[in-house]
Amino acid sequence: MNDMVPADRPLIVCNRPLLDAAQRVRLEQMATVVLADSDDMLPDLIREALGAVIIRPTKVTADLIDRAPKLRVLATVSSGVDHVDVDALKSRDIRLVAGGGMAPTAVAEWVVWAILSERRRFSSMSRRFEQPNFDWFTRLDGFQSRELSSMTLGIVGFGNIGREVHRLLEPYGAKILVYDAVQTGVPKDCQMCESVAELCGRSDVVSVHVPLVDSTRGLIGTDELRLIGPDGLIINASRGGVIDQDALLEVLAAGQIGAAAIDCFDPEPPDPKYVSALAATGRALMTPHIAGVSVEGLAALCKTAVDGIAECLGIKPVEEISR
Repeated sequence: MNDMVPADRPLIVCNRPLLDAAQRVRLEQMATVVLADSDDMLPDLIREALGAVIIRPTKVTADLIDRAPKLRVLATVSSGVDHVDVDALKSRDIRLVAGGGMAPTAVAEWVVWAILSERRRFSSMSRRFEQPNFDWFTRLDGFQSRELSSMTLGIVGFGNIGREVHRLLEPYGAKILVYDAVQTGVPKDCQMCESVAELCGRSDVVSVHVPLVDSTRGLIGTDELRLIGPDGLIINASRGGVIDQDALLEVLAAGQIGAAAIDCFDPEPPDPKYVSALAATGRALMTPHIAGVSVEGLAALCKTAVDGIAECLGIKPVEEISR
């Protein structure tokens, strides 16, 4: 490996190419970038690396970090770092560059879409209309569509994404409740709740925006889901493990909660049988972890990774490439 890497250019290992072309070019102009064709190649490639970009679902384990004696910075093109052994990085004083808070709008827009789809019944009506036996004249039988102004929205986790959800929905006149472990800087038009249970019991819609850490794993369980009620909606665009997956399926199948909008699962990719079981309840709106994926969001996340690597390694990055 040493013979392949110019002495004046640091070696950066990536497990996948950066999805933003401009940032991929910037990284290649300031460093020697080596792409691992498979996870099995990472332990050998990372041995000489000063930096790495590791994108989910590849795990950054303590063993992998131990195999990288020269590593000074690790970047991940996502807001969450649940695929990274953060403690192992800290023990080696390796800098972690993540995209927390960099691209909240894409996820918040997905949340608004999910609310409109389920509360206004747009998605279910669209699916019915596509069926060959659709009856135009009975289309409103049993049809209940609720406007956003009549909604009480509970936001669990009031970080950058939770705040952006509030910003987008506030003009519609929705009543907004917030639960956050820190509970600072909450706007005056939001009402604070003392617990997740209180928030779930008072909300028509609950949207979850917390990172997956030990204290948040299974934060939303059977009791909390039942409190949202048979007309309520749970939205998860954070991490699958924040909601008890078995409990979610159980309450949906029993009709103890109205619907769920789900963009993330635990594990990922999810078991196809689990996805089929959720779909069979007729109460699940699912997307394959794409809520935060937008051209603008990916560009911001990739730029954060490249800039972080450059800063840590003392490299002056080239200017943004014109699109």
